[in-house]
Amino acid sequence: MVGTWRLAERGFFQDSVYSIRVDTVSYNRDTTFYVTRRYPTTNPQTLTFEADGKLTAEGNEVSYYRPISNYRVDPDALRPDSDTLRLNLFISTNGANVRFQQALRVRQDSMLIIPPCNSCYLKFVRAR
Repeated sequence: MVGTWRLAERGFFQDSVYSIRVDTVSYNRDTTFYVTRRYPTTNPQTLTFEADGKLTAEGNEVSYYRPISNYRVDPDALRPDSDTLRLNLFISTNGANVRFQQALRVRQDSMLIIPPCNSCYLKFVRAR
């Protein structure tokens, strides 16, 4: 897992507002739809995992991970019959380290990070 990983694909829910007009009255409607976005190799969005537990993020699409200074992979799977691991992420805030977890799957040269939202994911490929 140590190394630089380039974001290749991301699945997420996006909010949207649209207007409808009934007679002479306009109404705003809020809706949510699922987006699958693929990223080119130009202008790479990357996460770099160092052997000493440091994590760095480069690019706008991975800006969520910028405040995270450290990581640790829990070697115990979430379920005994699963290949999914726990990725522990640490944010330093007000002098304290706050930990939160996301699911992680690593297979050869691809990595999948699964945030705690239904059907959301970030798929990375090894960059170096």
